[in-house]
Amino acid sequence: MIPKKIQEMNADLWVFDNDGTLYDNPMELEIVVGKRMNEYIASHYCISKEDAKEKRRELFKKHNTKYTLIALRQEGISEDDFIKKTYLSINPIDFNIRPSMELKELIGSLAGEKIVLTNNPSEFAGLILEALGIKHLFSQIIGMRERNYVQKPEIDAFKFLNHWLKNDKIVVVIDDCLDNIKIAESLGCITLCAKVDT
Repeated sequence: MIPKKIQEMNADLWVFDNDGTLYDNPMELEIVVGKRMNEYIASHYCISKEDAKEKRRELFKKHNTKYTLIALRQEGISEDDFIKKTYLSINPIDFNIRPSMELKELIGSLAGEKIVLTNNPSEFAGLILEALGIKHLFSQIIGMRERNYVQKPEIDAFKFLNHWLKNDKIVVVIDDCLDNIKIAESLGCITLCAKVDT
């Protein structure tokens, strides 16, 4: 989760990761979304759900990615349809993702602009943030499509921050992935490593 020492910091821009940073990403959620993806692939290619798992692995290899949406996009599927029937088909409450007054007060206490930078579709991040009761605190959600599918920790996924950094603005990046933290630091950002409570 977000270290409490964030309240002692100042920034012009706060950049939050979503999964594993703003909320504890339950394994059950990943499993259900993965199943929905396999069901989508089975329907699209007219194959069994079991064969869809292997097809998904083949698509990852074919398109050199670990993201199903990126692979299927190269296959010509409707991105909006895929997102709707997989990521947006879940109900966050079913996975104990619900409003947190503590999180709301913590983020709300931070002066400066706040955005979310995620490798998931921004629509999914929006769904989660809405369930947490904090979506209104962020000025922007930057997901995979907004970055033209360039994923963290690739440095180009962070290049939009140069606009802030070159104008001597203080940018703080909060993420649970050390590779992402290292890239942000290399650009001149201040970083915080989020830890999910176990």
